[in-house]
Amino acid sequence: MGVTYTQINTVDAAVIAGDISLDMLAKSVQQQRISPNSHLLILDNQQRVLAYNRSDNLISSATDNEVQLKTLADLQHPLMSQVSHLPDGTDKTFSVSFQGTPGRGS
Repeated sequence: MGVTYTQINTVDAAVIAGDISLDMLAKSVQQQRISPNSHLLILDNQQRVLAYNRSDNLISSATDNEVQLKTLADLQHPLMSQVSHLPDGTDKTFSVSFQGTPGRGS
């Protein structure tokens, strides 16, 4: 299972695309060490978790024909529950306070 990223350049009439497997994306995210308390996630536009530095089990359910990824709410972590209610993602950064500690997200 993987993700395809595309970027269209309308000036030059070109498309740049790349594929990455979710397994490789997860390994890359898990290797990142920002700080001991950091949570690094990559989400799609429906808050499904594509990669998370604290978990490698991101499949909610699977059949022969379909795989459902966990959402932020499915992670069952109080911080993830708190940020899953944030606006739709149009704001690139946000502030959050968790267990009395302020933090920033993007």
